[in-house]
Amino acid sequence: MLHGGDEQRIFLFCQSFPGQFSAAQFRQSAQLFPLVPRIILQGTLCEGESRTGMPPQNAFRFYVHQWTDYHFRQLELFLLGQPSLFSQPSTIKPEEIVLWQAETESYTEQSRWKNEVYIVSHSGPFGNDPYFNRMLAARAKRFNLRILPHKPEKNFLGTILADADESPFLETQRQIIQAAQRLRYEFANADIEVYINSPRMNEKMALWNAGVNRVTAK
Repeated sequence: MLHGGDEQRIFLFCQSFPGQFSAAQFRQSAQLFPLVPRIILQGTLCEGESRTGMPPQNAFRFYVHQWTDYHFRQLELFLLGQPSLFSQPSTIKPEEIVLWQAETESYTEQSRWKNEVYIVSHSGPFGNDPYFNRMLAARAKRFNLRILPHKPEKNFLGTILADADESPFLETQRQIIQAAQRLRYEFANADIEVYINSPRMNEKMALWNAGVNRVTAK
């Protein structure tokens, strides 16, 4: 069971092969915690279970190849107590999930950004992708948020958005962490969000420890 803020909880079953979890285990989790959503993440060996077995009902079911950064983001939002795919009834259909994704992905950004937004655009580990920065600016304008054209003062209380290019090189990863630390030092009270391609958990943990509020997959 994963725990978030304000007693937000969700069950995550990672199933590698059919029969790894018994029907009694699924029933027990539903009986003990009837209001806690359940996610079943299944490996490729489980792909025939829906046709030949009796998969558990009233649960979100995904195969590993279907699980994307979007689902990680929705899981994080749920644990933070914000609107999420996993706030919906577990009986939601696959086509309804697609609609939910299309309609709410930009809304979740609006709900977490402050009224004033500063997009980091200097050279270095942050700000190397002008197209992505323009996309962030377009979203902020759509939400009627004020985009600061210049670097804010140290007491800035709004949201700072920073884009980190994906790189397999450890040295570049260190530079990204150092850039995040500098941002937090410069803006002690700001809300800082860093965008990175397919962040691994250790990268997220390092950025959180550097003072970043949120790490979001691009």
